[in-house]
Amino acid sequence: MSVPHSVELLEFIVDRVEVGIFAVDREFRIVLWNRFMATHSKHLEETVVGKNLFDCFPDLPRKWLERKIESVFILKNYAFTS
Repeated sequence: MSVPHSVELLEFIVDRVEVGIFAVDREFRIVLWNRFMATHSKHLEETVVGKNLFDCFPDLPRKWLERKIESVFILKNYAFTS
């Protein structure tokens, strides 16, 4: 068995960690959706990646989450929430 490249290893870990991880771009399009998110949201990666977060989940607190996500881009940092 060969050792996977670092990107493949990172993708493997992100997909199997027991915590929800997702990423969006500046237009709030989902660009990453791990297995935990798929299992617990009942939305498969194939059905959400490339789509607007708020279109997929209209019940989210939009104004609050937009501010939180915008701060990530401004501060160039991560954000965590539950």
